[in-house]
Amino acid sequence: MEDKGSTAEEIKLNDNGVWTNNELAIPNLISEFMRVWLEDNVPQDLIDGASKSKGQYTEEKQAKIIEAVYSKLINNRREEFEALLKLKDKKEVKDEQ
Repeated sequence: MEDKGSTAEEIKLNDNGVWTNNELAIPNLISEFMRVWLEDNVPQDLIDGASKSKGQYTEEKQAKIIEAVYSKLINNRREEFEALLKLKDKKEVKDEQ
């Protein structure tokens, strides 16, 4: 499989997978991977890296990470709203005087 570098359809071959920054490139990526797999030309470092990373991304770990990310986003948004409400209350008090 080839590494196209930094083009519009960037495809990176890492030791644990093939990555792209363009979702429109995914069909080409799949077909290219299927071609090398059928020809038995998958790079050994890709196979070894995939084997090493197996089990690192369990459903439980992903659920915890997702919960942490969204909790942080929600808390940040709540703090923003609370700050805006305080500013609004201060402005209303000032306008009443």
